[in-house]
Amino acid sequence: MNTMKHPPSSRQVPGCLLAVTTSALLSLTAHGLEGDASYTPAESNIAGKYWVTGVADSGDAAAALDGDPGTVWTPGPGAAALTVDLGGSYDAIHKVRLNFAGEAPAHRYRLRGSADGEDWELLADRSEPSSRGAVFTDIFSLAGLRQLRLELPEGHSGGVREMEIINYLRPDMKNGSDTSEQGGDTTAYRYNAGNEPPVDGIRGGRYSDPGSIKSGNNFFGLTKDLGWDTIRLRVWNQPRSERSGEPSRHPGNCSPENTLRVAKAVVGAGQELAIDFHYSDSWSDPQNQPKPYAWADLGFEELQEAVHDFTHDFVTKLVEQDTTPGIVAIGNEITNGMMWGSEYDLITPYVDHHHYHTSGRHKSAPGGGVKWIKYEEAKGDKDSPAYEEFLESIRNLALLIDAGNRAIQKVNAEHGTDIETQLHFAFNVFERAGDEIVALEPDEVFERVMTLVNTLNRELSSRSGMVDRVGISYYPDWHGSYDTLQKNLVEISRALPGVTLNIAECSPKFRGRVGTPRDDLNHPVGFEYSIQSQGDDTIELMKLINDIPNNAGDGVWPWAGTRVFATGRGDQGTLRASFKAWDDAFAKNVLEDRISVAAPAGGDPALPETVRSLDPATGEVREVPVKWEPLPENAGAGDTVRGEAQVEVPEEGRGAAMTSVTAILRRPDAE
Repeated sequence: MNTMKHPPSSRQVPGCLLAVTTSALLSLTAHGLEGDASYTPAESNIAGKYWVTGVADSGDAAAALDGDPGTVWTPGPGAAALTVDLGGSYDAIHKVRLNFAGEAPAHRYRLRGSADGEDWELLADRSEPSSRGAVFTDIFSLAGLRQLRLELPEGHSGGVREMEIINYLRPDMKNGSDTSEQGGDTTAYRYNAGNEPPVDGIRGGRYSDPGSIKSGNNFFGLTKDLGWDTIRLRVWNQPRSERSGEPSRHPGNCSPENTLRVAKAVVGAGQELAIDFHYSDSWSDPQNQPKPYAWADLGFEELQEAVHDFTHDFVTKLVEQDTTPGIVAIGNEITNGMMWGSEYDLITPYVDHHHYHTSGRHKSAPGGGVKWIKYEEAKGDKDSPAYEEFLESIRNLALLIDAGNRAIQKVNAEHGTDIETQLHFAFNVFERAGDEIVALEPDEVFERVMTLVNTLNRELSSRSGMVDRVGISYYPDWHGSYDTLQKNLVEISRALPGVTLNIAECSPKFRGRVGTPRDDLNHPVGFEYSIQSQGDDTIELMKLINDIPNNAGDGVWPWAGTRVFATGRGDQGTLRASFKAWDDAFAKNVLEDRISVAAPAGGDPALPETVRSLDPATGEVREVPVKWEPLPENAGAGDTVRGEAQVEVPEEGRGAAMTSVTAILRRPDAE
């Protein structure tokens, strides 16, 4: 750690208060990827999240948590306390910012934290009079933090405009991608296109090069070294065209044989392998869930046996070739069920009719489709025959999931492995009916989400047990806003305590524009996507999954990661600069920001020599010097001065350093 001291600035501003703000700017790894983009460690203020609540012994506690500086928690006279329940535990909340309503008084307080509401740890003690000012920042480390309590002493002055509670990305997140398309890719991907110049410590190369599979000198090694820990590969039983039904022999198809081959490259690069069983011969998604053609005529009990045996045998082959997966998804986007059979036309109006349907293969025997049409027919009457038929269809889906779940449990028992099982959903708020797009009511979709999840939980818990993980696809033009996604994630987590969630598919855009509100509710119409915005949107998704209470969120996986984040052909393959987000969004240190500095009466304020810096890995807090730029001439309220905290962080490991400092000038005599 650099302990060199810097003298206070010789430039001073008469009669001003200084609010010092720090933000993360420095990434330790300089990237030579395509395009321009830069990112800072992600900070998420969870104080205003709907699951976070506050209570106070007097005054309106919600006013301190609502994100509106125009509202103030104003407690009554005497000692006061504001207690915040975070709705679950968090391991990476490392900062609280307080913005008091008055700057002239010397504000005093203590901040405490607790994991259980009974034992409280002192996080910050500012009970002694200090310099005047409105803004205070406290940094700390307390794993399992569930509650915060702000204590104001007797004789306190003013109230609290805002209490920001800042959550950082947990370093153990399993970010990655579905890159099943790599099986047929012959492009050489490197940090610098053409490998000119090579970069020490960052692998790359062509997947088909000799020795690439073991060394990781390919796309997988490149992405592992730059931030992806997990790679998902899909499995099709006997790949064929969904349009014609003819077999596919493309070298990159997702046959069991090709998936076994690509799995070696994933593991050789040091990434965790995830497997996504489609239980079909081609694409499975909410609009299309065909059975494998070879299973189309099987009775339902035989279908369960086929799912069990196929799952067990394929995963056993993975284990025996030393490519044991960490995660296995039992079906792909199974919101409407999977392996549709004779119930095909009772599922939803929003289905596709490819060769499996037009050839009549679905008619032979029932499958695992969810009869949402019967759910609608019941009109909320849970005692009606239509609703019972709907529930029975979910039971059939549960039996097929259970068959896959039992197969993985058997593999674990036979080989001593610890493979987790996953359900994968996609909750559409926009649907397609022919050439028309249909907007659904989000609250009604949410009711369906919870009905499906709760019914599957009951059915699976009565059999081999609920799965370990739930993955959700997120494409804004199908699934709505970030708020809709976050509500689904949080409420599923509440319904399934102990289950880990992730965003199992997404595709942040790097080009194009938002043409209609439906295209992307997170950006205004006319918004132009860019390489920079692609990384920004990626970080927003990481924040969403990371903010789920009880540390239940665990990673973001773009679908077809080569197409989304890579560029170039032949020997000129590389990644877009947006890929830096996967590393730079993590914080190697957390800085004290927004520190009020007061000028003595008739005197000048001095920029502080140091700010505090927290090492999240160890919990150690140190004073670090700040090197300031000169103050502007005749600086007044609203002017800013920038500086850089002189921090040193380890070069190894994920993340970027936070170094940038900004002083915001105020004149209390003008307020």
